[in-house]
Amino acid sequence: MTGPASNLLSGLIGAIVGVVALFVVQGLQSRSARREAQSAARLIYLEISYNIAAVQSYAGATSAVPLLVASGEWERHSQRLVAILREEEIARVASPYIQLSAFRVVFAQTWYNMAVLRLKDGDLRVLRILFEAFRDAEAALRPALWTGKRLKGLAAGAPKSDPFKPRPWKRRLLLALTDVPVEFSAALIGVLFATQLGLRGTESVEKWLGRIQASSPRNRLTG
Repeated sequence: MTGPASNLLSGLIGAIVGVVALFVVQGLQSRSARREAQSAARLIYLEISYNIAAVQSYAGATSAVPLLVASGEWERHSQRLVAILREEEIARVASPYIQLSAFRVVFAQTWYNMAVLRLKDGDLRVLRILFEAFRDAEAALRPALWTGKRLKGLAAGAPKSDPFKPRPWKRRLLLALTDVPVEFSAALIGVLFATQLGLRGTESVEKWLGRIQASSPRNRLTG
């Protein structure tokens, strides 16, 4: 075949080869993007797992500790989740991170506000909300990363006991006292000690004045 027909056929073959090559490249890019998205999602999953364990430990703490909940992996890789999750699943994963800034403000209050919050078990209620949000995020992300026995094993990893049950009053009081700064405690002890010394000194002066008053009539009678 020669002439225009040959050129047309060659052009058609070239176009077909170009389209096929384009689809191959797009497929490879899509697979690569999915692999990268899954790698990023695993990092986020590990961060969520850490946060679940951390919030549980804060609920059982016997002294005041700052809210050290991580969000770095989510901030770096969250945009990659669109390649492996549906919109509603992304919303579930995002939920605890969206709430996190507000919870950090709660736990960054002045010590006397935190002490009052702990006396009312308010910190425990906040931790429960955060814990349940991270548990739901983990449940939304898990099926996109794991399959088979691993998926079933992770699904069965719920806590055996409730770490957020109301604390007894004695524990609330002891926990609230750990919020009090050492400087304030030392100053308060100093004031109480000085007050005690002042009361003892006043008592001594009163006794001394009483003895003087008691001895004055005798002196007049003998005189």
